[in-house]
Amino acid sequence: MKTMKSKTILALGFLLFIFILSHPSPTQAQEVEDEREFDYARGGHMGPEKWGEIKKEWSACSNGTMQISD
Repeated sequence: MKTMKSKTILALGFLLFIFILSHPSPTQAQEVEDEREFDYARGGHMGPEKWGEIKKEWSACSNGTMQISD
């Protein structure tokens, strides 16, 4: 009887663990707030050549080097 109760608790704990791991956290699911702010089409008014002008915090995109966070 005690062994069966222990196995049931263990199985429920395992299922809960799997359930928690299977749901992504909000930071994993969201890369940017709004992808309509820019696009990847070269030569467009929101393309890679203009990314540094769209937002102040994207200014590193204008200098031709990789962005490095501080």
